[in-house]
Amino acid sequence: YYEYLNTLRSSSAMEEAVIKELTDNEQPVTVNQVLAMEHIMQSGYYNSVFGEGKKDTAKAETFLEKAGDRQALEAAYDDMEAETAKDLETAVAADDNQDYETIRDLRMRYREIGLIRNLSQRHDYRIPMVTEEGVGMIHLTLVQDAKEKGRISVHLNTQELGTVSVEAKVGSDSAELYGISDTSADKLSEKLEQAAEELKENNGFKEVEVHCQDIRTVRRVTYDKAAESVASDKLYKAAKTIVYALAGKTENA
Repeated sequence: YYEYLNTLRSSSAMEEAVIKELTDNEQPVTVNQVLAMEHIMQSGYYNSVFGEGKKDTAKAETFLEKAGDRQALEAAYDDMEAETAKDLETAVAADDNQDYETIRDLRMRYREIGLIRNLSQRHDYRIPMVTEEGVGMIHLTLVQDAKEKGRISVHLNTQELGTVSVEAKVGSDSAELYGISDTSADKLSEKLEQAAEELKENNGFKEVEVHCQDIRTVRRVTYDKAAESVASDKLYKAAKTIVYALAGKTENA
């Protein structure tokens, strides 16, 4: 097994980050899994699922709307996997003999969506984000310890903000938001200040601090214990508020 991992690591076609993402999330490392993870790690991946020919952006929007509710959010991934499985089953059973490439692509899509669903069960979410440019992706991870101290990691790329990474350190009635951007820390700070006001007005936080800076290389914040931790409803609602602000959306609830 370890020889196999070393072979994959040495392959010029495989990025180290892809295999690390699989192993960190305790997912099987196979050729198909590596290809699936490589695809879903692309910021424009959801364009092929909800955008382009499908134009199913209304369905994509529902994921963001459910970001504040763990059960509703994970159910959305279950539904997406079930729909993908149905599409594949229908194509395989079709009387008009679907071509090989169509079946192959649908099988790969099923693996990709299945992997996204598996990661959501570990509180590691790839959330579709509808913008004027298409359907992007917000990478959201939550973790909380026994003392109710929570951490929220958000990573995304937009035309307005560039690539940004935000970590929220959340206590019972206070929070600190740390953001880095490869384009404009000032614009990111504006978004996070907006989120801070929303957290105080609608989420019961008394004090929220914001810290931002520019940095050339933006890396996503990850947590070793995310899969073992079940975050509180309050942490999910706080995450939704932050995500909405970064996405430039207006939160209805």
